Order: sequence, then C-alpha cells, then structure tokens
Amino acid sequence: MDTSQSQDLIAKIKEFLANVGAQEGILFGSRARGDALKTSDVDLIVIDDKFADMPFPRRLIYLSQH
Repeated sequence: MDTSQSQDLIAKIKEFLANVGAQEGILFGSRARGDALKTSDVDLIVIDDKFADMPFPRRLIYLSQH
C-alpha cells in the first residue's frame, strides 16, 4: 500500500467514525503495520459509550448501516 492509498484509507476511516459518532477508532493488523496486500481487509475497533449496553449483533447492524 503506497502513501496516497494509506492517506485515502485514513480519510475514509475518519469519515466513517464521524458518521457513526464514535469516540475513538483503533486501526490494527496489516494495514496499521503497513504491510497490507491489495486483498487485505481493514481491522478497526470502534469505541463509543453507546455500545456499552448494546448486544454485539446489534452493534454490527448499527455499524453496517453507516
């Protein structure tokens, strides 16, 4: 992944986190290390208090709708 692709990904992640109103996002895995392949997925932890009492399946639905 080159620098412009990394910058594009970071911009998209920031936009996504803003859209869901997240307090914080943590990128991890190959994309965070900088050794991702073209087919690599994006590993992202989304942190927000609104998820504290929300069952995990509902969190997935909520995030997929944004």
